Amino acid sequence: MLLSQILLEAELFGYEKGSYTGAVQRKIGKFELADNSTIFLDEIAEMKPEMQAKMLRVLQEGIFSRIGGNTSIKVDVRIISATNKNIIEEIEKGNFREDLYFRLNVVQLKLPSLRERKDDIVLLSDYFIKKYANEMDCSLSVKISKDALDKMVAYNWPGNIRELSNAIERALVMGDGKKIIPEDLPIKSITRKNTSFEFGLTLKDAIRRFKKEFILLNLTNTSNNKTKAAKIMGIQRTYLSRLISKYDLK
Repeated sequence: MLLSQILLEAELFGYEKGSYTGAVQRKIGKFELADNSTIFLDEIAEMKPEMQAKMLRVLQEGIFSRIGGNTSIKVDVRIISATNKNIIEEIEKGNFREDLYFRLNVVQLKLPSLRERKDDIVLLSDYFIKKYANEMDCSLSVKISKDALDKMVAYNWPGNIRELSNAIERALVMGDGKKIIPEDLPIKSITRKNTSFEFGLTLKDAIRRFKKEFILLNLTNTSNNKTKAAKIMGIQRTYLSRLISKYDLK
């Protein structure tokens, strides 16, 4: 098991003293602390198979054991989980257990990506300004200039709200503490040069060239995330994969 998964198991389920190097005392895990309460699990699709099996046991029986322990601990916990991946696709690939999915999928809420709800950018920016200004002991009256706001609205935010949060935090650190301007924002709209169509090019070749440039543009702006690029382009991911292979795009 990968070290990161051991650390994840220790964080969620706890461990007994001496169960592994560095375990100098007993640690109570998040599930035990959340007994008769709620626990939020972010990026649930990143869990490895071993952890998924243990998570399934908790959901089915409400029982787990600390690392290095023999005692079964029973808890009553409500689980809220989130992911930015297509779980059905992950199940089809064999990366996520179908039985765990059905256990988790009692009530499903689909939250559109930030680029699909740009009206929220202003509200979220105000929230993050207050949050980080308070942490940094800055003035809570920091404003965002119109040019900076226009830049934020025009940006596609491939990293969604986390990226927006980081952008605001950096802007407060790098700015003058009074107003956020475009230069304070660590975002750039990645663009490619327009395709030049020389005289004498056939329509078939021009369309082929445009498609290649169009696909590369969307892959570049989504950090080569085929699922996101396909969604932006309005096509299926499988079709995008065929186009990438057809045009030999790497």
